[in-house]
Formats: sequence, structure tokens, C-alpha cells
Amino acid sequence: MMGPVLEQFTVSGHDLVSATHATTLEFTKDNYLTPSGNCIVGINASLAPAEFSKQTRDALREGKKFLVEIRGGNDLLETITGHGHPDLQLTHETDMVFRKSDFTCDRTVLVRCDKAARDLSAETIAWFRSPAKRIMVFLHPFE
Repeated sequence: MMGPVLEQFTVSGHDLVSATHATTLEFTKDNYLTPSGNCIVGINASLAPAEFSKQTRDALREGKKFLVEIRGGNDLLETITGHGHPDLQLTHETDMVFRKSDFTCDRTVLVRCDKAARDLSAETIAWFRSPAKRIMVFLHPFE
């Protein structure tokens, strides 16, 4: 059962999105992307981990399972599931990383995710490659 939306934010696409990273997916508040940023799929994020609510921080640090909904317009483009972790710092001011591994650092939001950048559908990657498109991302606790 999906819980309420705890956080939602927007990101922009960028024509350099390659989405080829095998173990991570990242959104950033930065307004640029370089070819080496192969895990970054969205820029100009309207939120960073340091800005998460106390409710979100608590749920993530309790290790709860989360559903990440990625929406373009009114269409659901992709979902990702992952888990919080007691060691999450959630202090980074610009980057949020979703990982397939259990590694945590100040940029990590979820671990043991079922998808990384390269696992996204072609339709989702096309949205992320379009600088004119805004993408909505929602974080829900998921049981």
C-alpha cells in the first residue's frame, strides 16, 4: 500500500543526459550537466536532501520502503522502489542519489533501489533529454 506523498519536486531535462550508469540515478539542483555525469537524469531540482521535512527524514532513517514516481505532464513515466537506511545523512545541498547498493553518504536518499539510470525506459530517458520539459518526482512510503 502506498502512503502519502512525503516529498515532491521538479527537475528539468538536459540534452546531455546519457542515463548509462549501472548502479545509481541522480537528480541535482545544479543547472548544468557534463558528459561525465552519466547517472544524472534531472537538473534544476527544486529540492535537495538537506531540505527534506522531518517526517521524511524520520521515515527514511527508519529504513522504510519507498516508491519514487516520475511523472511527465499527466503521464506516469516510471516508478522506482528503494529503501531508507539508518545511516542516511540527508545533508547534501544540491544532489540526491538513488542507489542499487547499500552505500550511504550525504547525497544518498535511497539504497537497494530496483533501478539505476540505465534501467529507465526509453520514454523516460527521452523526457529527461528534453531541456524544455519539467518532470515531477514524488516520494511515497510504500508497504
